[in-house]
Amino acid sequence: MPPAARAADVEGAPPGLRLRVLSLNTHALPVGFAPRTRERLGLVARHLPRLRPDLAAFQECWTADSRRILLEAGAAAGLRFAWHRRRVFGGSGLLLLSRHPIEAVGFRRFRVPGPPERVDQGDFLGGKGFALARLGGPLRGLLVGVTHLQASYGGRGYLAHRTAQAAELGLALADLPDAVALAGDLNTEPAGLPVALLRGLARLRDAAEEAGRPEPTTQALRPDGSKPARRIDYVLVRGGAGLGLRVAGLRRVLELPEPLSRGGWMRPSDHAGLLAKLEVRPGTPDAEASPPAPPLAEAIRLLLEGARHDEARRRAGLAATGAGVALTGLAASGRAISRRVLLQGLLGAAAGGTVVAAGGTAEFAAEAAAFRDLAAQLVARLPPGSSPGAGSGILPSGDEPDRGAPPVPRGSRR
Repeated sequence: MPPAARAADVEGAPPGLRLRVLSLNTHALPVGFAPRTRERLGLVARHLPRLRPDLAAFQECWTADSRRILLEAGAAAGLRFAWHRRRVFGGSGLLLLSRHPIEAVGFRRFRVPGPPERVDQGDFLGGKGFALARLGGPLRGLLVGVTHLQASYGGRGYLAHRTAQAAELGLALADLPDAVALAGDLNTEPAGLPVALLRGLARLRDAAEEAGRPEPTTQALRPDGSKPARRIDYVLVRGGAGLGLRVAGLRRVLELPEPLSRGGWMRPSDHAGLLAKLEVRPGTPDAEASPPAPPLAEAIRLLLEGARHDEARRRAGLAATGAGVALTGLAASGRAISRRVLLQGLLGAAAGGTVVAAGGTAEFAAEAAAFRDLAAQLVARLPPGSSPGAGSGILPSGDEPDRGAPPVPRGSRR
């Protein structure tokens, strides 16, 4: 992780430097899981010059084609510096473009990365995590982050997973002195535990709140209101290292349906983008109010509950196999079934039992250990006098906090 910026590092920046930060979940899934990906990404590419971002943080760029489209469009729009992972599996789906030099980037895959048996959902194989980039030039002293937390998949939950991921990211940022601009899809509404925990641990402010624009970022998917629009995408900021950040504005972008080349209309994504305008104040400490103390006790309880549920997840892997076999049989019977449901069924049939039989047990054990370790780190941050200690039922006897190390930034890459 980058060292603290010195005053001399930021004194050369122009007073009142503006920084435009774009965040978008692109919904660029492999063929069969998202409609007309190439055309939709073409819409995003077409708008980049008009939006004039200085930083663009994209999520769900799962395919090489989607990354190529955005990299080329970004370079044409002046975003010449970029970071992403080229892996087919474990690539994270994250893409960061910058107008300013990227001096170094650190990436960490979440220690609780999603259910390994649910290959049809993709979070585990996708390698979700977070990247932190150190910028150069007049913005030295600013860390730019991009992340994407575990999805909920139609109300199935995974709150413990998202809480663990938020805790890991929040702990990585908590003791760093740098200013931070973090963008991404947190799959959690503002009052949710993962958002409150991340903001509290890392002392982050919600740009949408400060700009007076706390609006939904996803579409309402059902007319009856059973799946309403939600605000789950964020730009979060804090000042530090002699570098202040003031939110000068925020608005939704890339949210309206547009005509496609082969006919029809479609939104660029199933999420709206966010464009935040930040004012950088070199040499000025962050004077904005800090978020309230993080809800540590509730997070600790939930993380330990997640550890206890790992054996139930093993049984869920077997259930996924049965469901996949049933869906495959339904398709063979000739009854109507959507391509997406069929693909999910086939993946579930192939993966559920296989993961459990060939190494899934080790994954569940590693996840349980990660849940317990993150809980221990949060216990260490409880106010004096309120730490339960080992043997109290909050932590198993003998568990000790292991803070680990933040990801070490490496050179940027296109």
